[in-house]
Amino acid sequence: MEEIVQWLKENSLIQADSEGIMDERWMYRFNDWRRIKGTANEPGIDPQTKIDRLLEKIDHLKKEIEDLKEKNLQLEKQLGLDPF
Repeated sequence: MEEIVQWLKENSLIQADSEGIMDERWMYRFNDWRRIKGTANEPGIDPQTKIDRLLEKIDHLKKEIEDLKEKNLQLEKQLGLDPF
């Protein structure tokens, strides 16, 4: 519920909508807002925060790549394949 209240306060399109009838479009807008909240694509964040979030994402993806490479090697060993 708190997220919805925050979204309503932050979203200028909703504030400008005089009817205030929540329909399916509102649900899509809320889902989009929630999906990008806390990412580098979040509207209204300063450039340094955007850079920091992108660097965090890069580090996370590098670790994920290493984990997948390790898992791939383990699976190749189980199958008796020589790693390339």
